[in-house]
Amino acid sequence: MVAMSGGVDSSAAAYLVKQSGYDAAGLTMILDTRQDKEEKSGEIIRDIEDARKVCEIIGIPHYVEDLSSEIENLVVKPFIEEYQRGRTPNPCVICNKTIKFGLFMDKAKAYGYDIVASGHYTRKLLNNGKYFIRSGIDTEKDQSYFLYMLTGEVLEHVIFPIGDYTKDEIRSMAEKENFPLSHRRESQDICFFHGGSSTEFFNSRNLSGQPGNIVDMEGNVIGAHKGIIFYTIGQRRGLGISSPDPLYVVGIDPGKNTIIAGHKRYLKSGKLSAVLLNFNSDEKEGRAFGKIRYAHKPARCRYKITDSEIEVIFDELQEAITPGQSIVLYENDLLLGGGIINQVTDSGQA
Repeated sequence: MVAMSGGVDSSAAAYLVKQSGYDAAGLTMILDTRQDKEEKSGEIIRDIEDARKVCEIIGIPHYVEDLSSEIENLVVKPFIEEYQRGRTPNPCVICNKTIKFGLFMDKAKAYGYDIVASGHYTRKLLNNGKYFIRSGIDTEKDQSYFLYMLTGEVLEHVIFPIGDYTKDEIRSMAEKENFPLSHRRESQDICFFHGGSSTEFFNSRNLSGQPGNIVDMEGNVIGAHKGIIFYTIGQRRGLGISSPDPLYVVGIDPGKNTIIAGHKRYLKSGKLSAVLLNFNSDEKEGRAFGKIRYAHKPARCRYKITDSEIEVIFDELQEAITPGQSIVLYENDLLLGGGIINQVTDSGQA
């Protein structure tokens, strides 16, 4: 069962699955929780129709499941709650675990399919009887970071057909097979809100925070904020503070309802702890390359796992390590595991 969004990547994944000789089908999940029903309906119909046409070209069945209420409860509500706690979550990580490789897998089994496939640019590897995720061949499109919560038991029933291809190769494949909208602009949106920023999403939900103070590193009030839900670590714009040097959000204190602003140097830190771990490697400590967010260049570090927490100390200071985001550890292109960043400190910096 192939997860099909109507886009180029999932269409190529379905084509490759069929070419490999699998008894295959496509399933389009409706994951849109927008309040504008008319706008929502038009895009959903387009995506479903594109996926249906691809399945028709390939010669496989196509199904549709509306999981909007499930993603609202499992992903959107926790996403909002994390921002209200002064943290910056990565909803794609949770969505992949609970929806795209959770409920989707349950739906696939209900239709009689025991393997699922997706259009993620990543690969998997069987090593010493355990399944691991590997980075995709196309390093600029690699999506392994978002998939670190997938356990070996789940990976046993998952394939990533396009992980051995570049984006250009996939686009050419789609054009050759005359798939619809092979030139569709690539979406960078989070699946449950389309376009704009998180602030615009919160506004669309009529969510507002309690106004409070912006303070400097010494605790002096230097401005006012409109609610901590609208701010994240490293943010520069929107502070509304006149300063000879640029100021950034360097801390958020939900208990005091304050935003802490400071110069860029205060964004540097070298140590973090993370929880909600998924670690496929048996090694409880060692050296690795760590990514603190998707677009972050992997940085050398050492790690140690104790109970349900991991401590990571970087060789060099990193900028804007943010609670709520994920730390993901690699050994070359092999993903060892990761967790949700819980605390950030400077003590123990190398």
